[in-house]
Amino acid sequence: HDLYDIEFVGREAYSHNRIKQLLSENVPCLIRVPGVQDAYHFVVPWYVCENDVRIIDSGWEKNYLSEFSGAYIIYRFRRTGSGDSDSGSDIRREAVIRKAVSYIGVRESACDANDVLFNVDYYGYAAFSPEYKWCVSFLWDVFRLSDASPCFFDDQKTARCVELYQWAERSGRLVDKQNAVRGDIVLFDWHKVGRPVHAGLVLGWIDDRHLKTIEGNTSEVTEETAPGRVMVQTRGLDRVFAVIHLDYDINRS
Repeated sequence: HDLYDIEFVGREAYSHNRIKQLLSENVPCLIRVPGVQDAYHFVVPWYVCENDVRIIDSGWEKNYLSEFSGAYIIYRFRRTGSGDSDSGSDIRREAVIRKAVSYIGVRESACDANDVLFNVDYYGYAAFSPEYKWCVSFLWDVFRLSDASPCFFDDQKTARCVELYQWAERSGRLVDKQNAVRGDIVLFDWHKVGRPVHAGLVLGWIDDRHLKTIEGNTSEVTEETAPGRVMVQTRGLDRVFAVIHLDYDINRS
């Protein structure tokens, strides 16, 4: 059997037809089922018969899902690493992520100084003052430097979260936050004001309630007055305003 890495990408309510679809598309998935003493555990769907799903369960093999009772939940995954698809869109997405990760640790000299190379690249001059926030200019620059500009804002320029959201809304790129996948853009609304104020790039899922992201112009929660920098963050879905799904196939973007 081939071995490959996987990462969690989302969960959804159980559906017999949905499991059949996922298996037909070779999508890695698990089913959460009730266990002993109201605990939960996961089983691997094996194949679908007329009214049931045959599974592999820890302790015995090729059991039937109907032997369990209670609500089921599907957890979906995707292949990553050396076993991942080598399509152009996958290669492009990973190039963007590698470029973003390469800037981890880059920071401004002081809180709200905004004196970073991403602003110089975006504005063409030293746009170093409090009004020049750089979370979106960081994303714009990363896509530009990865030869993936057509995937971001239709190869146009923006450094504003609201404009990014409006573009996604017009172009039908907004997806449910539970369906965020690696390479999507995530927008945040920290204080529930009804508009996005910060942006980052999805790296993957920590669990079914938390995303791992890479962001510019960010800091630790306990360092609100610290200089903004590029860093990996863990973000709860309750802080997410919207998720923008990007098409990394330049021929379609």
